[in-house]
Amino acid sequence: MSFEFRADRRRFLGIVTFALAPEALGRHGDMQYKEDPILVTALARRIVGSLGNSGSGYEVGRTYLQIHPQEAQVGHLVNAIIGNIERSDAHRLLTDDDALQNVLRGRRLQDFEKGELVTIDGWFFARSELRCCALAAVAIT
Repeated sequence: MSFEFRADRRRFLGIVTFALAPEALGRHGDMQYKEDPILVTALARRIVGSLGNSGSGYEVGRTYLQIHPQEAQVGHLVNAIIGNIERSDAHRLLTDDDALQNVLRGRRLQDFEKGELVTIDGWFFARSELRCCALAAVAIT
């Protein structure tokens, strides 16, 4: 007994498109940015890069992690800094400096409004600002 498969071009393209659609949409169309380790790592690099080259940020970040060692994970810190945003917005933060700065500035303002402040060496910092510094410390160590 032989089996003969005949498919017209339209059906073939439909099957291939359906099978490859998740990959074309960036792995999985409904996957959140925080479930994609490559995107999280890229966001972490962008956030750390936005701090400049100051060694004091690294030191403050290390001090923050001594107080909050449970936060010493890149994925946790990126999620805590960026928050719940759409995957497409996360991709935009990789290329748009103004968008990234607006998100970081907004998070700092929210922290001050909510009283999410941490004191280190007599200085008051927004928690999100310290998380950015902690991200630098985690990335370097």
